[in-house]
Amino acid sequence: MKLLVLLLIAEISISFGLEFHCEFKFSQNYGLIGSVYQCKTSNPNFGLSDPVLYKISGNPTTGFTHRDVKLVEIDGAENLIYIPQDMSNPGLFPNLIALKMSNTGLKHLSGTQLNDYRNLMWLSLSYNQIIEVPDNFFQFTTNLRFIDFNSNSISIVGFDALSPINHQTLVYVGFKNNTCIDKEYSPMDGNFYSFLYDLQYDCQFIETTPIPTTSILPPTEPPTYPPPTFIPTNPTPSTTASPNCQNVDIGEEVCKLNHEIRNLAQVIEKRDQVFQKYEDVLLYVQETLKNINKLLNNKFSLTGFSD
Repeated sequence: MKLLVLLLIAEISISFGLEFHCEFKFSQNYGLIGSVYQCKTSNPNFGLSDPVLYKISGNPTTGFTHRDVKLVEIDGAENLIYIPQDMSNPGLFPNLIALKMSNTGLKHLSGTQLNDYRNLMWLSLSYNQIIEVPDNFFQFTTNLRFIDFNSNSISIVGFDALSPINHQTLVYVGFKNNTCIDKEYSPMDGNFYSFLYDLQYDCQFIETTPIPTTSILPPTEPPTYPPPTFIPTNPTPSTTASPNCQNVDIGEEVCKLNHEIRNLAQVIEKRDQVFQKYEDVLLYVQETLKNINKLLNNKFSLTGFSD
């Protein structure tokens, strides 16, 4: 009886951890990281709540161990809804620099999910169900040079989500085939700030309300006007636009129009924030050009050349 209880306890404890059965092999050539030794798994054994990887199994290639793994690829685990944690543990994959997750149940991201991936250079989370990339998602992965979010359902991207990343070392950022954007960036094909503007402008959350079904424009046919409504000559500050306009004295259609105008003002405010960032960048570029010009003038004066 005691043995049975111990076995049940052991089984329960294991069920809350994450276990990989690895197919150890060399990956295809991924450009930035080349062809590296990888662990590929498609059917991890995982618990319901604990995202911590506690065990790996499989047959490493002769002459290699799990410590040589630089890429972990997870494909087809539809019930896996989180990014595995503690994978860079010295007893697991201490030299990990690349992570690929596709066709999983991954939907929600947080600022702590990449805490254990501080040496990550290459991240591909394409073909999942991600709906939002929060502002602080990359706070621990400042060395990233390749980022792939293609083919998700992303509708919101934090305004400063890419700020921790040095864009001058980026070789690729992909947001193709998403809800709010269908674009990608690479240094050879485009301007980073143009891509960033599109990302920030198209993927920001703005509260909106449905447009009234009754048109507020003059009708083309003779209308049937509603009874006159009382418009107070001295409205109190509490008389404000609201999605629920039933108890507002200024009239339901006018109330809803006022609310839409407020939402439009929020959009314009967000756009102005983006423009301000571009102005700051432009000032920085201008200052840099001035410094370069000074250095060139000094060089010419030292070599005996002058205008």
